[in-house]
Amino acid sequence: MAYVGEQTRAALAVAPPGWAALRRRWLRFAGQLPVLPLSILVPFLLVAVFANLIAPYDPTEPIPDDPGPLLPDSPEELPPPPTEPSPAG
Repeated sequence: MAYVGEQTRAALAVAPPGWAALRRRWLRFAGQLPVLPLSILVPFLLVAVFANLIAPYDPTEPIPDDPGPLLPDSPEELPPPPTEPSPAG
């Protein structure tokens, strides 16, 4: 059982009614479960459950009015390489 010091008792005494019971329940819950792994896992589960609401579009479907890749069609359309050496050497 966890030791409850005088400072904790004093803080619970000035807390609004109901907070002491809530804090006791939270400490009991936090002591029994691994809180850090759950705090990492729960957001991932929420994203997985609500994935259709977060991103409702099909990732394989083309975007309408998309001009396509921004690369040139052939090597002849590329700009010429620089003729001066770079300052990096």
